[in-house]
Amino acid sequence: MLENIIEFIRAVLLVAGFFLITYYLGRFGAALFQKGKSIILSLVCGLVILLALGWIVLVPCILLHVTLNLTTIYYLIAIAVTIAISFPYCRKHTVISTEQEHDSIRSYYHIIWLAVAVAIGLQLYLSVFYTHIDQDDAWYVASATTALDTNTLFKFDAYTGELAAQFDFRYILGPYPIFFAVLGKLSGISPAIVMHTIMPPVLILLGYMVYMLIAAYLFPK
Repeated sequence: MLENIIEFIRAVLLVAGFFLITYYLGRFGAALFQKGKSIILSLVCGLVILLALGWIVLVPCILLHVTLNLTTIYYLIAIAVTIAISFPYCRKHTVISTEQEHDSIRSYYHIIWLAVAVAIGLQLYLSVFYTHIDQDDAWYVASATTALDTNTLFKFDAYTGELAAQFDFRYILGPYPIFFAVLGKLSGISPAIVMHTIMPPVLILLGYMVYMLIAAYLFPK
């Protein structure tokens, strides 16, 4: 029981930290747009910047055989430096306004928004409490858990657990499993749980935020 509570607290801290870092990373990108005070725009821009920083940091670390521990430190430093550089520019945007978003919501029928909320809520529920397995799990999830367990990056074959004969550049240039291995390292939660239970609803929500921004751009009124 205690272990479940601790695991739940870790998951909450991971999600809260992810949104907080994503928001602060995205303020710089959001400030470049007219709607620089939008929380949604900040979060979406932050996700793009977070993944871009991940690619910039993770790929060289993989090629140079850096350990996962050091890679995590380098990634955190890159995030901290990016936030520090963008913070002075974005100080004027610390007061967040969602008035425009609320006005747009009030302009639609409440029943439609209720139906959308229920549909999204059901999707989030299914992503958390129901199992989803596909063929890619044999590589991506296994690569993330192997990286965390061995403190290496693609050094072991995720299929067999043996030392990899050579790098497979199809996967190295898209280090998505290592991104989740870093999240697992920081949170103390298995990357398998992070990838299948904790992050799916987060990424689904961010996906719908992208849809909202596209809709706001196409239908400004």
